[in-house]
Amino acid sequence: MRDLNSSHQLLLWEDVPRELMPHFKPLCKDLPESLGESVDNYTFEERMASRTGIVYAALDRSGKKVVVKITEKSTIFTPRQVEEINRENRFLSSFIKHPSIIRGLDLLHGPHRVYLVTEHAGDHTMHRWLCNTPGNCLDGSTSLHGFSQLLSALAFCHDLMISHRKISLEHLAVRQREDGQLRLKLLDFRGAMIVKAGVTSCALCGALPCMAPEVLHAEPYWPIGCDCWSAGIVLLEMMGGLGSFYRAVQVSETEVASALADDFHRRSLAKQIDGFFQLEGSHLLALSGSTVAPYSRSLQNECAVEILTCLLQPPVKRKGTKEVYELHLSMLGKSMKEMYEDDQAAAKAGASAELHEGDNDSATAEVN
Repeated sequence: MRDLNSSHQLLLWEDVPRELMPHFKPLCKDLPESLGESVDNYTFEERMASRTGIVYAALDRSGKKVVVKITEKSTIFTPRQVEEINRENRFLSSFIKHPSIIRGLDLLHGPHRVYLVTEHAGDHTMHRWLCNTPGNCLDGSTSLHGFSQLLSALAFCHDLMISHRKISLEHLAVRQREDGQLRLKLLDFRGAMIVKAGVTSCALCGALPCMAPEVLHAEPYWPIGCDCWSAGIVLLEMMGGLGSFYRAVQVSETEVASALADDFHRRSLAKQIDGFFQLEGSHLLALSGSTVAPYSRSLQNECAVEILTCLLQPPVKRKGTKEVYELHLSMLGKSMKEMYEDDQAAAKAGASAELHEGDNDSATAEVN
């Protein structure tokens, strides 16, 4: 049995990557790793909240703060899981360079664990930030400013035919700038994929409340369109308050957990969500349904309702991120536009040339 396990580990972590993933870091048998303390030149400071896996805030050799995402090799059983680790590293370190997307800095491969090192973009996720905010929501201006950063990042990815597939409050790192504005960065690209024209997916990706109804249906869906729905729910939860989605569709988190347990109840829930957001006035109702942030007419609220109406629609009616981003800017004042143009300029200047040059793996649905 021990020999069989050794052969399996050799196949997963050395043979498969050597033949199919040329950019995957080879095993370093002498890599100094001490869980909870350090790895190579990175010293762990504190463990960070994470939906899955082990994540530490750490310092590199120069004292710069970074984040180390740790994967225990004993929890990986298939080549596909190894490929997901490789894919995330390739996306964040090479293919995607945008000011609102986390940057990959290093990948370490030791005898017991794999370590993905990224920039440190804040001590909190958006979910944690909202939990610590009075009323569990942001004001309209702050919500729209943060949402524009997410929308800009997604529009950039979608131009490259990259779908994140797991957009959520937990996958947005938050930092407050000196001027008081929030700086958001999209993270966790392990489930991301390059989408070929006409290719659909059936994988159950993401989590409620941000999972699109067509994903819940477990039928073929267009991944990029699902990102758009998820972004809409992020805006709803930021501006309407945590739990706005569940209040709108009149389900509890407990009911959702049981519904996800079998196909019949999952599809019933998808129909319930679809049905609510196709009702006239449903997007305004969802946003104004919060008891902690009563709805009032304002430019920000009208803008938010218009955006939600574009994104929270059946796939055939749903608008794309680029179109919604342009709509978003057109509805805001010039001063706010100028704030966003800096992000756009930085995104264009930092676009990865590798995607179009010799180191181009993007022509396939796999990232090697």
